[in-house]
Amino acid sequence: GNVGFRRTHTVRLSRLDLDAVYWSVQAVDASFSGGTFAPEQLVPIALPGNQPPAIVAPEEISLQEDDRSKFLVTVTDDRTPASEIRVRVTTDRPDLFNEASLNGSGNEPPLPPGRERRILLNPVRDANGTAILTATATDRNAATSSREIRVVVSPRDDPPYIWVELPGFQLPGSPFLGTLNLLDP
Repeated sequence: GNVGFRRTHTVRLSRLDLDAVYWSVQAVDASFSGGTFAPEQLVPIALPGNQPPAIVAPEEISLQEDDRSKFLVTVTDDRTPASEIRVRVTTDRPDLFNEASLNGSGNEPPLPPGRERRILLNPVRDANGTAILTATATDRNAATSSREIRVVVSPRDDPPYIWVELPGFQLPGSPFLGTLNLLDP
């Protein structure tokens, strides 16, 4: 409906089965010349009986230090299509897992919409231990649920490596002068 010259407008819904209303606005001047419509917005309506999303995920995952692995999280909801459910993964061990990589930031693609989400586990290099990851799903009515996943990253016996640091200048035929370094991660 038209707001006219008022700054506010109240909309009364006659259908109680709606769980969201989409809206947009357009400015129209006194000569009825209209501008472009603003981008469409979504207003969720929290109806009684809305259930939080259901999350299915593994209880425990094991991998070795410096390995990558993916696991599957399945989300469903009674009213929100799976493509509109937001999923976020957090960790209690940021020294073991970077939250940006868990949520598809950085070099990884963002978590795709849809019923099944593949989450990449990429532990911090040379780190090991146990972390609790929490997958939280939020539907368009702001109902949330969470699921904890225990991830065990086992240490790997990395081989030692050697490197030599040479001085900037060495005379031909002179004895070798340098530093021999050994690192055992």
